[in-house]
Amino acid sequence: MNVVGIIIYAICILLVIDWFFGVRDRVRHGGGWQVPTLVILFLSVVAVVLVPVLKWSPLHLLWMIPASYVVSILVPFFPVSLLQPFRIMMGKIACIGLNPMEVANNRRRNERVLELMDKEKITLQEAKQKMERDGEW
Repeated sequence: MNVVGIIIYAICILLVIDWFFGVRDRVRHGGGWQVPTLVILFLSVVAVVLVPVLKWSPLHLLWMIPASYVVSILVPFFPVSLLQPFRIMMGKIACIGLNPMEVANNRRRNERVLELMDKEKITLQEAKQKMERDGEW
């Protein structure tokens, strides 16, 4: 059981790292924070930290990680969430070291591309080419 537990724990750590860098990459490319994603990230980090601290079996991660997904689906339905400060903290930690100017520029590009696609009924590639031609990229 020890080997299985180590494998499960390693997979969960990789999952948490993937979520962390996914949030970071999304913000860097001009996207916003997604509330459910940050809740999943926070609860998964808590689960991965609690298992060794409390000397629980890593098999508990088999219900803790899926439970974080269920909780993340329910969070937007509650106006004041107890998880709000923690999800904001996770988002800020994930964004440490990002260039704010690059993020703002990428956000502006995304909004302009969507605007062109909506108004002119063109594809993403055509909108990008138009922006490059006009010097907006």
